[in-house]
Amino acid sequence: MRRLHGAPKRPAHQFLPHARRHARRRQGTTIEGLATDDTLHALQQAFIDHDAFQCGYCTPGQICSAAGLIAEGKAKTADESASS
Repeated sequence: MRRLHGAPKRPAHQFLPHARRHARRRQGTTIEGLATDDTLHALQQAFIDHDAFQCGYCTPGQICSAAGLIAEGKAKTADESASS
């Protein structure tokens, strides 16, 4: 068992129940699901082109979150962000 500030802590998988719920409803897209056939999603390609990699958890999370914002129409261009 690990300790944090002297208190015992156990690892928690807080997002696992959410993932299971979405898997049952067949919702959600994984990083692998963004690509079509042999073509990467534009965000995946942009991360490669700009060497924007983080860890194996962060990169897929960032790409999937950005893809979700784009799909929901909540992403802004640099010009739109500057004018707001």
